[in-house]
Order: sequence, then structure tokens, then C-alpha cells
Amino acid sequence: MGLRKSFPKDRNYEFWNIMMCALIQRDRTQAAKDRNLFGTLAYRMIFKAAEAISTDQEQNHASGKEISTPEEVALLAEILNSNGRAADTVKLLQSETLNLESKIGKKDPQLTLSLLLDAFEASEQWEEARSFCSQLLSKPENQSDGRIWTLWLKARTKLTSSNEQDQSYEELLDDACAARPISRASYIAKLQYLATKDDDKSLDAIEKTCEEYADAFSTKAFCFDDLKSPLHRLDKTRLQAFRDARAASEQSTLEQLFALELEYSLLPSDGETQAKELLDFAARALKLYHASLSEASPPPCPEAALLSVLAILRLGTTAAPVKSGQQKQQQIDHDHDHVVRAMILLETVRSAFEDFYALTVVLIRLQAYLGQLSSAMETFTKLSVKNMQYETVAHLILTRISSLHPAATIYSTTNKINGSSDSKDVFDPLSAIETGLTVLENADNALVRGIREGLRCNSYSNIHNSVDMRLQLRNSASRHVYAVEERKLRRLRGLPDDNTVLESDNRAEDNEGGTIATILDDNRDFSYFPHFRDDDVELVQTRFQCGPLPRGAWVRTMALQDHVVTFLKAELTGQGQQAGVGVKALENIKKAVAAATAGSSKENDEDDGLTDAERRNHACRRLLAKAVLLIAGGGSDATAPQETVAELLDELKAWLHKTLDEQKSNSKTATAATTVAGIRIYTWQDLHTSITRLETLQAIALLLGALGKKAKTAKGGRTAPRDALAEIQTLVGQLEKEIHAAARQVKDGISAPGVLGKLVDLGFARSDADADGVGAGAADADATATAGVLGDVLESVSDEVKMETICGRIRDSWEDALDGVLAVRVKLWK
Repeated sequence: MGLRKSFPKDRNYEFWNIMMCALIQRDRTQAAKDRNLFGTLAYRMIFKAAEAISTDQEQNHASGKEISTPEEVALLAEILNSNGRAADTVKLLQSETLNLESKIGKKDPQLTLSLLLDAFEASEQWEEARSFCSQLLSKPENQSDGRIWTLWLKARTKLTSSNEQDQSYEELLDDACAARPISRASYIAKLQYLATKDDDKSLDAIEKTCEEYADAFSTKAFCFDDLKSPLHRLDKTRLQAFRDARAASEQSTLEQLFALELEYSLLPSDGETQAKELLDFAARALKLYHASLSEASPPPCPEAALLSVLAILRLGTTAAPVKSGQQKQQQIDHDHDHVVRAMILLETVRSAFEDFYALTVVLIRLQAYLGQLSSAMETFTKLSVKNMQYETVAHLILTRISSLHPAATIYSTTNKINGSSDSKDVFDPLSAIETGLTVLENADNALVRGIREGLRCNSYSNIHNSVDMRLQLRNSASRHVYAVEERKLRRLRGLPDDNTVLESDNRAEDNEGGTIATILDDNRDFSYFPHFRDDDVELVQTRFQCGPLPRGAWVRTMALQDHVVTFLKAELTGQGQQAGVGVKALENIKKAVAAATAGSSKENDEDDGLTDAERRNHACRRLLAKAVLLIAGGGSDATAPQETVAELLDELKAWLHKTLDEQKSNSKTATAATTVAGIRIYTWQDLHTSITRLETLQAIALLLGALGKKAKTAKGGRTAPRDALAEIQTLVGQLEKEIHAAARQVKDGISAPGVLGKLVDLGFARSDADADGVGAGAADADATATAGVLGDVLESVSDEVKMETICGRIRDSWEDALDGVLAVRVKLWK
């Protein structure tokens, strides 16, 4: 309150004081008692400022104690709503001094209206909300405002209505849709209203309304998204009538695209759609794309090519179930043929439409899934990710990048004029991760400046948004994931440590007792992926995802692993002792082990978000954590391991033997890699498994070095048998050799003569199933059908030279990925 006493005559400081009290109430790190106190103070002060408003419309200047601007009204609504007094907000915003017709309301009527609509919804005064919205919607100038329609529809569903009221609702909607110029918001509201009815009359009305809407907007990009849900409510007869009506007249390119989007959305679910139907659709969509390129007046239609790609991707989900292991592997390989073909088509189309965002993000997804990380990195740079996009978009390529492609990649930049390679660019995953972290850290400073500027300009709504964003960035899931990936990359590449400890998640608690770091704000965005139908999310976003999305449990698991390695390196090298790196890492290990032992609700699912490879290797890292506690000694009863060092080493040997046998078995049976067009490759899963194992071997090597160093001084249960250490060291070397040998064998196969030709044939859908020995049956028939239906269209879209260039980059990218595996070496400490 000292701020208020110091500047009693300056109205800016009066409202700054109110603002500061409101911000303290929102701060989760403050005690609940303090938050309630400052919330009450903010409420009382802002309410007095509202009561002090003069009713004299001719008064030009505020007295200093009263609300006089729309931003101050926004502050009033925010404080009242946050204190559970939304009904008071409604009352004040409808009063003579603050309503839409008041002097203050007229300064920014859109803001005032938004605040009032939000207050109606928060207060749940549904009858009053319906009446207010109906009054507004009776005026033509308000019928294009979707906010009013949204609240009107919600209020109607919360209230019981008579037949007379339903008739008045329908008359209001009919009048709004009949008004000209045509209102998109009115039609969407009418369709949403009709969707709540189940009778035949309503279905007829939906069909008629959809026809009217399509007549008006079928050439607009939003038309299909708006009609997708209403059309799916129609039965087959009405739906066919709608499609017949659209096909009766000559259609433009965009109208044909709308018809294809609708057809794609109505295809039967996966497993029911026949391959022939999908192939026919893919060919027709690609023909529309190709035709749009040659026409002068209509705009090009890359969306049609995207539909073709999605149909090709669905080919891998239509085959009948197979029983034998060999048949299953053949089907998996054949499914990957479709994925590669779709990826090649995306590359072809994207070369002409680099700015089409949907094409680029789907291409990145498929490239990463197939282990084409260097190509995915190059494509990622074309998105020009900057600033806060590292929070929402960069996860596409940076998630698990350390275990997928730790090495830097050099690629050529193509001259768009003559097609030659002008220069060499380098994409360094470590540099990209560091950039992402720096951007997120600098954003905090920018937001602080924004808050100060908001105070100077009295922009209180912007201040609230900036404060909320600062809190989200402080607990950003992306920031935590990037921090883990940065440290993993440095160690995999053998770079010097920075003598720091990964930030622990045992920090300040909120008023409900939860740790701030475990309440991660996930701002990773997936809305830019195509979703012409509901299961497109499963097709693109989930099926081709490189493992589960890392969340809080993943961060905690990786942090424990990092602390173990940090402690062991500090023990071996002595670096960072002045900064207490080893001590801090050990404390974090003890806290993590104690939390797991106690079965805390926030730590009881450490496997959440882990891949199978991460889960199997984490079992080994837990053994290493126990060994660290024995090496350090002095653990509490909650953290002290029950096993001796010798017993832990026996468990470690068992894990190494099991993993080595699995690695050898996979190499001998040729199931460690997927086959594409008869070529063995490494997908993301194979790369991730290999590099994760090598990372674990690096940690084991550190433990062996630390145990060897302690051998002369260790006592009792902390004694490490020398023969056990030697045996484990031998197993580490054997497993590393097997991993590298398998990767080298696959790389040799990719570099063999004839590979480029096979990829070109695959890209053009030329059937070579028999030559490749894929096998007869469903896969062979599908391949033949693909060549017959799709092949001609593909050859018209891309020529031989372009196809060879694309396939050459694909081959090079697989080689880059395998080089990344071969570059990871295990250093033995003596």
C-alpha cells in the first residue's frame, strides 16, 4: 500500500497498485493466505473505482479515482471474475456508465462486448445471456459476429425451451441466413442448432443449409472444415443428394477440391477401405493437382496432392491380418514402401510450393519416421522457425534428436534458377537446441519489457497475457526437453562438459503442494497437421511419431540419468569440484531415489512417455544410480541400496548379456532393419535403439572407471571385484562392436549398386514385387494395382531427372543417419 500513499494524485499509480495486487493473487508461488489478501485488496479498490465513475457524459477528464478507459474496464472484469464475482461484472457492464452506449463503452465497443459475453458465461446467467444475445442478433450488423452466436447457442442448450421458443429460434436463424451480404457466422450457427435435433425435418434442413452454404463458399478454403461435421450427420440418401447437387453443374478447380475433400472424409475407416478404392482416389486427386498447374486463371491446388499423399499412407492399413512372422514382416516392409512413395511425392510437390506449411510438416514427420533425419533437418530449416515458434513448432525435429541424429549434417543448397548446387550448409542439432534454449530464455526478458511498456501505456490486458506467458515459459515442457537433449548431445559427441548440473525438479512448491517443475506447461502445437477426417490425427500425428511425446515423467527419468553421469565424470576427472558439481548431482540422485522409494504420486510412473528402448535402458541406469550411492556412501535409510557392489555388478552383467544376445539375434535374422524396395534401412526406431544403447554403454564405462579408481580405498560391500569389472568391460566392448557392425552392414547395402534405380521405380510405382522377392499374395497384387492405377499420374508429375535427384538425397540421408551411429564411441576410463 506504500505505492498508493506515495502517489495519491497520480491516477496511473492508482491503477498500477491495483494491478500489482491482482498479479500477486495470480502468482502460484505465493502462500494461499497472501494471495487471498491481495486478491481482496484488488477487488475492493477496483470496485470503488467503478463506483466513482461519473454519470455526466460531458465530463472530459477523470478525477483520478475512477475508471475512464476500456483497458481499465478490462482490469475490472479480470479482477471481479477471478474473485468469483462474474455476476457483478455483468451488472456493471450493463450499467449506465459502462454499457455499450456509454462514453467509455463507445471507445472500444468490441472489447466491452467481449468482456460482457465472457462474464455472462462465467456467471452462468443463461436466461439473461440468451435474452441479451437475442436482442443483439435482431440487428443485422451483429449477425456476422460469431462470439454472440456461440454464447446464444450455449445458453439455449442450458435452458429448457417450449415449441414456441424453438420456433422463434428458427425464425431468428432463418432471417439471419436470408440477410445479404451472406453471413458465414449465421450459417454456422444454424448448422450447430440443427445438429442438436434428431428428427427427419432437421436432417432435411441440414442438407438444404449445407447446399446453400456450399453454393456461397465452396471456393473458400474454410468451406470443407465448416461443413465436415454437419454432412457426416446425414444418412446415405441425403448425403448422396447433396453430392449429386454439387456435381450437377460445371465445377471450378476449388469446387472439385471440395468434392475430393468430402469424398476422402467419407472413405470407410482403416481396415475396411479396399486398396483399389484408395488408389483410384489418390490418382484422381493427383490428376486434379497436375491439371491445376497448367491452367492460367485458377490458382494451383497443392491441397489435392496432399489428399493423394494421405490416401497412399492409408494403403498400409488396409491389408488383411496375417498370421505368420514372415508374412507380418513382409506386410511391414510393404507398408514402408507406401510411406517412402508418399514422402517422394511430397518432396516433388513441395519443390514447387515451399511455402505450403501442411506439406512441409507432413514431410518432416515422414522423413524423421523413416530415419531420414538429415533430410528432415534440411526441410525443417525451410519453416524459418524463429522466436516463440521454438516453443510450439521446433519439437517436430528437436524431440529425441540426440538419440536419432547426434552428428552435424552438411547438405547442398540448390540454385532455383539452374538447379545446380551452389553451396554447402551445415545443420547442427546442438546449435539448434542451444538456439531454442536461448530464444526461450531471452523471451523472459522481452516479456518483462512488455510488462513495463504495458504499465506505461495502461494496457492491462497485455500485462495479464505477458505474466501468464512468463509462467508458462518458466515451466515449459519444451525448455526442459531441450535442456536434456543438449546435455545428451554434448556427451554423445565427446564434447567437454560445462561443469554444471541439470536443473533439478525439486524447486518451489505451489500453494497446493505440487512442485513447480512438475507442473509443466505443454505449448507444443499439432494443429497444423491435416485433419480432413477425425482419424487423420492417428494417421499422421500418432502413427508416424518418433516415440511417445516426452512429458514430466520423461524429464525426471532423463534427469536422473544425467545426474548419474555428471557425478561419475566429476569423480573421474575432478573437474567442477570447486563448483560442487559432484555434490549437487549426488544430492539430486538421492532425492530422486527417495521419491521413487516413497512412491510419491508425482513420481509413480517414471515410464510415462518413454520408448521401449528408453525403458529398457532406464532399468540399467537405475542400477548405475544405486552403484553411485554405494560409491559415495553416507546415504540415508531411504536411499541406501540393499545390494552390495558385487551384487549390482552381477545384475549389470545380466543386463549386458541379455542386450548383447538381442543385438546378435536381430543382426542374424535381419529384423534389426526394415526393408524398403528390397533395401535394408534403419528407421527412427532402429537408430534410437542403437544410439540409446551406446549412450548407456558410455555411462557403464564411467562407472567401471570410478569403481577402478575406488578399488584401493573401498571397504566391505563397496569393494568391486576386479574380475567382474574386467568381464563387464569386455561385454561393453562386444556390444559396442555388434551395434557398429550392424549399422555398417546396413550402410554397405544402401551404398550398393542398383539402389538408386530401385528407389526411382518405387517413386514411380513401377511394380517389381517379384524381382525383389517380396512375395506373392496381397502385397504383390497391391503393388501391381499401384503400378496400373497410380504410375502414369506419378510420371506426369515428376520427370526421371527430378526423381533421381530426390531418391539420391534419400539414399544419402540414410547414410548420414548410419554415420551418426558409427560416430558414437564408448570411451574406456582407466
